[in-house]
Amino acid sequence: QIRLLELLPEKVDDPLKVKIHTTILNEDTVPEYLALSYVWGSTASPSSIEIVPKRLSVTGNLTTALRYLRAPDGAFIMWVDAVCTNQEDLDKRSQQVIRMRDIYSSARLVVAWLGEADEEHDSVRAMKLLNIVIMQFRGDSASVLHLYYRPWFERVW
Repeated sequence: QIRLLELLPEKVDDPLKVKIHTTILNEDTVPEYLALSYVWGSTASPSSIEIVPKRLSVTGNLTTALRYLRAPDGAFIMWVDAVCTNQEDLDKRSQQVIRMRDIYSSARLVVAWLGEADEEHDSVRAMKLLNIVIMQFRGDSASVLHLYYRPWFERVW
């Protein structure tokens, strides 16, 4: 079994609200969900999210990622390690860590949250450049795709 987070729709500045669902993940049963890959970030000034009907303390980086990812008009299901893995129970947490490869590879989509735009390091410009490169090689992308199909890029960690 794994736990999945249902990110509830709200306006951008509204408090984050989620529900937790338990489901089976095996080769016969693969629920449709998105997996979030991110850096936990500092625990110095944690935020909280409402897991209906209680609250959970999480890092500011996760809070920011969830704010950017949530939709104003519909909920969606995702797996987020800090919430979906019981961080208090070391045995259960160890079991989930062993299953992380399966969890990520079974996801419909894995979103990598790199953080908010960083003007000092011009991350918006970097993302635009990556889009240009992708568009440039779209027709002749075989060599680039072969590079990305190397085993290193298939790693989960």
